[in-house]
Amino acid sequence: MEVDNTGPNHVVQEPTNASFRVENDEVMEKDMGKMVNFLGERHRLHLEWKKSQFAEPCRSRFKNLFLAYGSCLRVFGKCRQIIIIDGSSLKCGGREYMFVAAGVDANNDQIPLAFEIVDRESGETWRWFLRNLGTVITDSPELTFGISIRELWHYVRKSYRIPGLLGYVQQASKAFNSCDFKNAYKGLVRKNPHCAEFLRAIGFERWSMRHSKGDRFDIYTNEVYVLLFVKEEKTIMNLMNHINWYMDITFEERYRKKIEHDGALSPYIEELVKKNLEDVNRFAITEVHGRACVVQSKSSDVYKVSLEKRTCSCVVFQKTMVPCVHSFLASQHFGVSSDVIVSKRFSTGQWLKTYNVPVMPFGNVDEDVLPLSVPLMRLKPLIRRTVVGRPRHYPALDVSIGG
Repeated sequence: MEVDNTGPNHVVQEPTNASFRVENDEVMEKDMGKMVNFLGERHRLHLEWKKSQFAEPCRSRFKNLFLAYGSCLRVFGKCRQIIIIDGSSLKCGGREYMFVAAGVDANNDQIPLAFEIVDRESGETWRWFLRNLGTVITDSPELTFGISIRELWHYVRKSYRIPGLLGYVQQASKAFNSCDFKNAYKGLVRKNPHCAEFLRAIGFERWSMRHSKGDRFDIYTNEVYVLLFVKEEKTIMNLMNHINWYMDITFEERYRKKIEHDGALSPYIEELVKKNLEDVNRFAITEVHGRACVVQSKSSDVYKVSLEKRTCSCVVFQKTMVPCVHSFLASQHFGVSSDVIVSKRFSTGQWLKTYNVPVMPFGNVDEDVLPLSVPLMRLKPLIRRTVVGRPRHYPALDVSIGG
């Protein structure tokens, strides 16, 4: 039995959208009885139940929970249109798993968009998560889904356990140009054809810089850091309360930080620009053709830079929208400010637009009207599937989940 809850829109903040699936059983646990109050009353979330018919409300069991924050979805509309998908096992005594979808703002800070708690990880639960995510995220031609690269590295290391294999995966994921990517992928094929085929089936555009659309700036260095603390919670209700606290504290701090900042670029990008400018002494300009030039390193590597086209033969400029060290050297030669050649998506103005009002993940509805059957529902825990036996090698993931 499936129950969907969808909250209406507000001018400043939007309440949570939630949906969860329950199934009948005879087991009961007091902790799970708090779930309805948490979603509907305790945090003043306005829930609009699409389906509220319960054959036996007192025999319903919690199974899966999907939770998406309306305020975060509003903020995401002003950020780069890429969503990072990640997941982690929970310490609830069984095989409980949590999926997370997050965006990235102009300061390279992650914005948690949606969570899903399921009884176990499988292709079915992944597809259920992606289907629910598709109902709350507005589709656009620029929207791109990517997987957490660190999570992919961890999976390859855990599943294959072949010395040297992870190095080829890391090289292929970080390579910007075709030559470097092909060399790394050929080494991967020689090392383990099964792993190479698995990564190809996932889709190169989901994990490699070379085949991405150019929105994955610094994504490969990150994991969804909201998972760092959720792994320690012992119960689902403690996990939900921790997420509540995290969302309130995080966005309050970001709002204060952006008010105090007065630079032309966001703080993270300013530090990156400063670092690249310190490395320009390792290169020299050998040829100049109009607004284009040739940059040569001390090791005789040659790069062609065009400030008008915003391109560099190393491809870093085009992919990240942040100038590489060769482009910064060219900008100094032509007397162009480094702030001008950085993409506007990383400007302070864009950052301010993202957080132009305080983000309140939870709504401010005084009273919630729920169907009579909902408060009477005694929600029982998900079926406990304790993991026993020796650690085992994990099979390849179901690559069809994204289709």
